[in-house]
Amino acid sequence: MKKSVFDERALQWDTPQRVKLAEIAVTAMRGHVSFNKMMTVLDFAAGTGLITMALQNDVERIVSLDSSQGMLDILKKKLDLYNALNIDIIHGDEGVLGNIHTKFDCIVSSMALHHVEDYKALLKLFHSVLKDNGTVLITDLAKEDGDFHADNTGVYHFGFEEQEIVSGFKAAGFGSVTYDIIHVLNREVKGGIHKDFPIFITAAKK
Repeated sequence: MKKSVFDERALQWDTPQRVKLAEIAVTAMRGHVSFNKMMTVLDFAAGTGLITMALQNDVERIVSLDSSQGMLDILKKKLDLYNALNIDIIHGDEGVLGNIHTKFDCIVSSMALHHVEDYKALLKLFHSVLKDNGTVLITDLAKEDGDFHADNTGVYHFGFEEQEIVSGFKAAGFGSVTYDIIHVLNREVKGGIHKDFPIFITAAKK
């Protein structure tokens, strides 16, 4: 697998802002799913494991998948530090999902979908590896004008409108789909000005 653009960013990834956003995302996820010790969860595009580590004590097993080896190296250090034995790390992108012979009770992903070119195909993959009555929980950017990232390399979507996300999940075979704004992130953009960027959560049930 080719080197990820995120490898060089891994060591500086866990900023206070990203840690806070992960905490907000997990709180919102808990509002939709009662995580328990019988559940197997997929953290798609897990990065350095901010979501993974927050859920680690609540579930039986987590599979943390990411295309950046640099990010996963940071997560591995966390697993060693906290002796987290119920987390499996897999290096890869959505293409490896078909090789994971596991059905998941829940799939979580935070701030990653806008980096996936064919996100509709990904949602179909999620449906195929999810148990019946399982839930997908996605947090990401609401529609924006491209200012969120200083460098849009690897960014395929400038956020998402509610209707396109709901329609994408419905087309992938999901039944109940909800979309809610959970946070407004204020950050400095080009030109030194500050802008607000709403963050949503979508919960889709198979």
